[in-house]
Amino acid sequence: MNQYNPYSDQWGNIHWGHAVSTDCVHWKILPVALKPSAERGEVHCFSGCVNTEGDQLILYYTSVGREADGRDSRYGAEQWCALSENQMESWSKYEGNPILTKEIHGSLEVLEWRDPFVWREEDGWYMVLGGQIGGSGAVLLYYSSDRLEWKFCRVLLHSSNPAERIFECPNYFALGEKRILVVSPDGMPKYWIGHEGKDHSFIPEKEGIIDHSGWDGFYAPNSFRDKDGTEETVIRYEKNADRVVIDRTRSNRSRLTDRKQLSCEEIFCEDKNLKLHIFVDYSTVEVFINDCEVISTRAYPDDEKSDEVLLRSKKARIKKLDVYSLKGANIETAENSR
Repeated sequence: MNQYNPYSDQWGNIHWGHAVSTDCVHWKILPVALKPSAERGEVHCFSGCVNTEGDQLILYYTSVGREADGRDSRYGAEQWCALSENQMESWSKYEGNPILTKEIHGSLEVLEWRDPFVWREEDGWYMVLGGQIGGSGAVLLYYSSDRLEWKFCRVLLHSSNPAERIFECPNYFALGEKRILVVSPDGMPKYWIGHEGKDHSFIPEKEGIIDHSGWDGFYAPNSFRDKDGTEETVIRYEKNADRVVIDRTRSNRSRLTDRKQLSCEEIFCEDKNLKLHIFVDYSTVEVFINDCEVISTRAYPDDEKSDEVLLRSKKARIKKLDVYSLKGANIETAENSR
């Protein structure tokens, strides 16, 4: 995907261009992925991202309209999304757009609000957006349990340097035990290395310049997660939504397999204890919840290294863990039983 003006070699009429490659060297140009919805007053489709971590491919972007309608990029930007049903070949804008408006911030005034970046954590999905607060750049954090309904969490980083008047195209991701924040402050792209604090706060420890060319050569970089070694089927409890989920979005490296998420809603946890019985074989996953609910599904990992079981939690405490290795069933055919 790329920012694209189909009518001129100058900036304006921002669409999303579209190309595909098998090796990141040789590219095939595809039809335009996004164009402004003029019937809804949209003039530009600004930058954003595509999130592939659920059972639906979702493209997030900043929608900008006419200044006369109060929808200009400084004061009236909105966050919209589009959906794909054919592996990103084409996109349809979500009927419920906008999914975020400036009113989400309450009394906090955020200007130049744009460039959504979305990723998944254990308890749901998070988004960062860039903007300006009080005349200097800021990055803001949001949360969703379904990737469509969002709530404002906090200001993640606010610059004290008046020369950094705006933060654009933020990227925020974990790298080992650290958190990395990347922004483009209308100049040379910057990074911060730090760690996550209470209530998803970001505690910077070090900062620097990614590239010294800025607008003249390198601006608005993006980050990607390497798929190697990330094949996994995740069973998680989402406390905020009170549900157990079997997440198969990365259960196989082929996108031809079924990747739907399955969930059991309104889990009753007596004394805040969650009891799970999990049965796994070559392709079957069964999760029994508190001895009264069950989710059963199939997963087809194709990586020989996909044979580990990992437990991850930031706050939960394991009271008891029993692991059993089950023997395979002894199945006889009618011919062998003679």
